[in-house]
Amino acid sequence: MPEKVWRALTDPVLLTEWLLPVVGLKLEPGAAFTFKTQPYPGWDGTVNCRILEIEAHRKLSYAWVVGDMAINTVVTFTLTPTASGTRLSLIRRASSRTRSRHPAARATAGR
Repeated sequence: MPEKVWRALTDPVLLTEWLLPVVGLKLEPGAAFTFKTQPYPGWDGTVNCRILEIEAHRKLSYAWVVGDMAINTVVTFTLTPTASGTRLSLIRRASSRTRSRHPAARATAGR
């Protein structure tokens, strides 16, 4: 069932339901897109992203930069079929600059 999980990671409507509203998502390496939500004090609500790697129904990796707070992160989702469904692995690599005490930075880091 990796197809269902893949849709949750790549369909803009579904991404909006579980993560953030997404604008301009194209599923190709190098493509830029944006997550956009309501602003918070000190954060304009924008997460700028770029797709780094994509293997349909198997792997999706993108970089994101949270507003102008210099929070740089690479998120990689890996899907593995199992006998009972799909195993989803999420790896989040952050630059040393992400160790912010800013409330908005902490809020997005937990997503």
